[in-house]
Amino acid sequence: MRKRHYTLGFLAVGLAILLIGTLGRASAMPPQQGDGTPEPADEPPLPPGIADFDEMVALFNYDADIPLDIQEIGLEDRDGVAIHDITFANSIDDEPVAAYLVVPPGDGPFAAVLYVHWLGGRSSSNRGQYLDEAITLAGQGVVSLLIDTAWTDAETFWDKDADHDAAVSVKQVIEIRRALDVLAAQPQVDPERIGIVAHDFGAMYAAVAAAVDGRVKTLVLLAGTPYLSDWFVPYGGGRLSSDEQPAYIEAMNPYDPIFYVSHLAPASVFFQFGEFDNFVPDEKAQEFFDAASEPKQMTIYADAHQLFLEDDDVDRLAWLTEHLSLATD
Repeated sequence: MRKRHYTLGFLAVGLAILLIGTLGRASAMPPQQGDGTPEPADEPPLPPGIADFDEMVALFNYDADIPLDIQEIGLEDRDGVAIHDITFANSIDDEPVAAYLVVPPGDGPFAAVLYVHWLGGRSSSNRGQYLDEAITLAGQGVVSLLIDTAWTDAETFWDKDADHDAAVSVKQVIEIRRALDVLAAQPQVDPERIGIVAHDFGAMYAAVAAAVDGRVKTLVLLAGTPYLSDWFVPYGGGRLSSDEQPAYIEAMNPYDPIFYVSHLAPASVFFQFGEFDNFVPDEKAQEFFDAASEPKQMTIYADAHQLFLEDDDVDRLAWLTEHLSLATD
């Protein structure tokens, strides 16, 4: 399997030493102003019309005191791993979120992972996409929550009306935050070891949610793109004329994940991309990675957008094992 790795953060010290040895001590010094004082670090870019990150966070405020109202629909036991078919309240309207809660045997404390699926094939564009992986992780002492999303029903997800698509985006980010509430409410879960695995649109909205929420220790983001309009404009329902596109893109800018991934720290983030991805060109993958805060890593696999190959899974589980301090026996 041919893979390309790009890592920052944990290898930063080694990289700095290499740069000093290659370019000399002066080149490793921070940029300085005319009086010799260091220049201020560049601030992450903000969406048009947004004054600061606090204003970005406020876009996704919700009432965390509204009861989660977790309802169990069914229960399955797989070799001691409990798979709870549940719903929980989303805090915005009366439409509950459907989810699987996968719980290993024992009292914990356990790490936890939230899975947010892709918009892909009909059979996997739902909370079941990573169920087998969640069961595997249960063997390492992980509680997993796998949620349905707005694009589980793709026909109602987008319609290229900016007000509609913005409202759907805000609601989805809040539902991801509510899912984190559900995980944190489990008595077996260690709230300091919560991660997210998210694919495609899941990666984009999960990145926003993790940035504004602050409880996530690590993320694995698969095959996302930095701007919602990268997919909303060419692939969504309806059609926008070339004259309509600029206004739509500007209206959706406040929710674009590229403005949020720079605020993920101190959470670590692992980007997984496919070399033959028709939906995420190399330059988009690089732009998304470059915008993210450290520590971070990117691996590009000889794979397509679905990222279903064994190496993808092995690397993802290894990342979670390391960054959530999972059992390895």
